[in-house]
Amino acid sequence: MNNLIKVITKDGSISFRSEKFNENFHSKAGAYYETKNKFINPSRLKRFQNKSINVLDICFGIGYNSALLFENLKIELSTLNWYGLEIDKRPLNYALTDKKFNNLWSPKVIEILNSLNLKGLYKNKNFDCKLDNRRCQKRNIKFTKRIKF
Repeated sequence: MNNLIKVITKDGSISFRSEKFNENFHSKAGAYYETKNKFINPSRLKRFQNKSINVLDICFGIGYNSALLFENLKIELSTLNWYGLEIDKRPLNYALTDKKFNNLWSPKVIEILNSLNLKGLYKNKNFDCKLDNRRCQKRNIKFTKRIKF
């Protein structure tokens, strides 16, 4: 896989640009902003308070969509069955070493993301999460230049 370039978006969150596809992972407005306004807010998660929800996250990537989902559902005391698919572990590996990314999330969400990254699963009384990256191959992580919008 070609190189990924770290991008700092307008909201200060990190994202990446794929040199192979000449495309950013997120909008210039920001990865966090995009996740909150295009995914979390429209889903109206409060309606799942104390209920069960099933989620399939295709192209997990850095993990913003699911991390913000985890953050919100732990507040709602919902039960989550989550399954993520991703063929390239590099974005999450790198994000988990980035202070800005880590500062966005509660310690519980970082625990979930680290477990998914290292073991491919996370389970507690409310969350049953599995990340399938069997198609991933070991690669040298090579991040090149930084871009700021």
